[in-house]
Formats: sequence, structure tokens, C-alpha cells
Amino acid sequence: MPEKLDKKCPRVFFGGGFSMSVKQLFVGAAVVAMATFSSAVANAADVAPPEALSHFSGQIDASLGYWFMDGEKDNTDPDETSAWTFGADGKFRIDLFDGVAAQADFSFEETDANEGDDYYQGSLLAGGHLSWSNPDSGLLGIFAATGSGESDEVDSDFWLLGGEGQLYLDNITLYVQAGYFDAEEHDPEFEEDDDAFQNAWFGRIVGRYFFSPETRLQGEFSYANGEQDDDNQDMDVYSWGARFDQQIVEHLAIFAAYNGGYFDNGSGNDTGSYYDHVIRGGISITLGRSDLISTDRTGPNLDMPWAGHWAASGNIVD
Repeated sequence: MPEKLDKKCPRVFFGGGFSMSVKQLFVGAAVVAMATFSSAVANAADVAPPEALSHFSGQIDASLGYWFMDGEKDNTDPDETSAWTFGADGKFRIDLFDGVAAQADFSFEETDANEGDDYYQGSLLAGGHLSWSNPDSGLLGIFAATGSGESDEVDSDFWLLGGEGQLYLDNITLYVQAGYFDAEEHDPEFEEDDDAFQNAWFGRIVGRYFFSPETRLQGEFSYANGEQDDDNQDMDVYSWGARFDQQIVEHLAIFAAYNGGYFDNGSGNDTGSYYDHVIRGGISITLGRSDLISTDRTGPNLDMPWAGHWAASGNIVD
């Protein structure tokens, strides 16, 4: 007798006597479809673009250090050649449109030696940058800043402006700046005798190497040439530095840094030269970026020359 068909659950016959109900066929197809969908989702997650970065980012540094100097021509105070120093820096960036960003910079530094002459006593700076950048290639921008540097219990007000650029080469960042610097003593008693370093052109180069996204080494060198004193004596300024950052948890790093300078206004009467050094360590907090290299390529990656020490140098070297 022919086999009865199950009217409630029709069957599909295949060669070799194998048969499958439509329900089984549907369930099997659903299982295969779900497995295929799950695999596609997993693969999509692997190649999905990273989460969009915040349009606001920042970096705040706080440091404690030791400042010391050496006056090779005996033009400095031999009793005041070193002091403890502390300071803070803040850099805040806003991404505007199509790679264009604005960054604001604020910094201060203070020593615990505040009486006497012929030595650095502290500085303030406020400035900003306007730039266009591509995280895969580099950056072009302009910058300006103003502030003051204190020495001999006198503030020398300064301003500077210039252009800057960065080049990104895998785990290396090259950074150059060039511009103009000017300063003037801010004290009525010195209106007739302004010793500030002034009317100067400068250049600066910085290199950053990333051992990993959380570990960075930076080195820099600057040169400035201008005038000093009312006699418009020619003055040379050399600055250099190094810094090592290690991120310990997300958004928090520790760092150690050294900055040095050499200031020389020639030979003859009322001239001198000296070396300036600062060794410091501190903590660095980032906002809106998770590690050091993302901060370097898409965050507040710009900074300023050693302008506070430059401004203070005129009274010291004289």
C-alpha cells in the first residue's frame, strides 16, 4: 500500500530515499541563517570604525622641579644659583570643521627664591593656535602668545607669534616652529633703561618618538637672535630639552623633563652670559583622548617655546 502522506506536515523527498518535512527544512534554514547573520555581525565588529572622537580635548600638567644656573662670566649673583620650582600647564583644543582646530595654552612657573637679582624667578604665559591637520599625515598652523618673565624682581612682558607644522611618520612626530619674539620691562623705574631681550627671530624643532601608544620620548632645540639693552646689543639664545612620558592608567601619565638654555649678549662692558637649567617631574592628565599617541595626532598636540625664560634673560645677562 502506498505510504500515507502527513497532511499536517508535508514532506519533501530527495533521491536515495531521504525525506525531510517542510517544518524541518524551515528550522534548518533558520539555523543556517542565524549562524550566517551572527558571523557577519562578528566580522563587522572586527572592521567597524572606531568610536567618534570628542570635539573637545585637553591636557593638564602639574610639576615640581629644581632650577639652577651657572654664570660663566661672573655677571650673575653667586649667592642665588638654585631654587625649587613648581608650575602647571593647560592645553585645550576644540575641533571646529574639516580638520580645522583651535587650541588655547596657559602656563605658569614659580621659584621659591623671590628676592635679589640676576636670577630667574618665574613666568606666566597665555596663548593660542589655529591649525589644520590630518591624523595620517601632519599639521599646519599659526600661533601667538603673551606673558611675562621675572628676574631681578622685575617683570619683562613679552609677546610672540609665528607659524608651525607637524609631520607624522608612523610612531614619530616632527614639529617645527618659527616666529618673532619681543619683550619690554614692566616697571616705571626702568623706562629709561630697558634691559629686556627684544626684537628677536627664532626657530624651534621638536621630535617625538612613541615606543608604544602609552610611552613617549621628546627632544627639542631652539635658537633665537635679537637685541638686548638700550644699546641694542646683539644677543643669542639657545634652548634645549627632553621629556619622557609614561601612561599608567587611561588619561593619566607621569613624566620627567629637563630644559636648559644658554644666553649670551657678547663681550665688553655691561655684557655677560649664563646657563639656565630646570629638572622637573609631574603628572599629566588628558581629557577626551585615551592615550598619548591619540593626543599627539588628534588632541592638544601643540605647545610654545621657552618664552618665559627668554623674557627674564635680559636682566640676568646684563
